[in-house]
Amino acid sequence: MVAYFTYRMSVQWAMPQKDDFLTRLQEQLLRALEQARQLSAAGQTDEALAVIHRAQRTLVGLDSNLLHRVPSADLLLLLGGAETPDVERCLHCAELLSAEAEFRAKSGEPDPAQVHKALELYLSALRAEPGFAAHYEARLGALTQSLGYAVLEAARSQLVDVYTHAGRFDEAENWLYRWGELQPDMARGRAERFYRELLSLDDGVLEQGGLPRAEVEEGLANINGTTV
Repeated sequence: MVAYFTYRMSVQWAMPQKDDFLTRLQEQLLRALEQARQLSAAGQTDEALAVIHRAQRTLVGLDSNLLHRVPSADLLLLLGGAETPDVERCLHCAELLSAEAEFRAKSGEPDPAQVHKALELYLSALRAEPGFAAHYEARLGALTQSLGYAVLEAARSQLVDVYTHAGRFDEAENWLYRWGELQPDMARGRAERFYRELLSLDDGVLEQGGLPRAEVEEGLANINGTTV
C-alpha cells in the first residue's frame, strides 16, 4: 500500500527542521500518490502510471524512462551523489518508483528490479538522514517482504544500520542473520559491534526496541565460533 506520512517529530533540525521537510514532502507527494492510487483502484492502471510519471518529472526532475534505464548507482549520482544524495529528491524518487511497481504488480506486470531500485534509494536517503528511519519503517518492511530472500547483500547490511537508527533492534538483528547468510565473515564483525553498542543502552530502550538485555547478551555470547 502506498505510504502516507502523518509524522510528528520532536527532534529539531537546523535548516530546515525535519517537521518542515516532511510537511513539504507530504504536500508535494501525497497529492500525486492519492490521485494515482484512486485511478489504480478503479482499474485505470495506465492513467495511474501517467500521474506517477508526471510526478517523477516535476518532483524528481528525471524522466521515467531514465529512471528505469540507469542502474541505481548512476541514479544516485543524478540525485546528488552516492555518499551525499539529495535526501528529498531521493525519497520522492523512491516513493514514486515504489508506487509504480505496486501498480504494475497489481496489473500482472511485477518488476522486482524496480522494487530493488526503490529500496536502494530509500536506504541511501536514510543513511544520509538517519533521523528519518523510523518514519519509513513500514515502507521498508513492505518492500523487503515483496522481495523475500532476493534482497541483495548490500541492502541487507544497510537495513541493519537503518533499523538500528530507527530503534528497531529486533529487526536489525533479523537482517544481521539474513546478511550473514550471504557474507558470514563481514556480518559476524558487524554483529559483535551491534551487540556491544546495544549493551551500553538502558534496559528500557532495549525493551522498546524489541531486544531485551538478556537476548543481547546471548547474541554476543553466540558470535564466536558461530555463523551470524
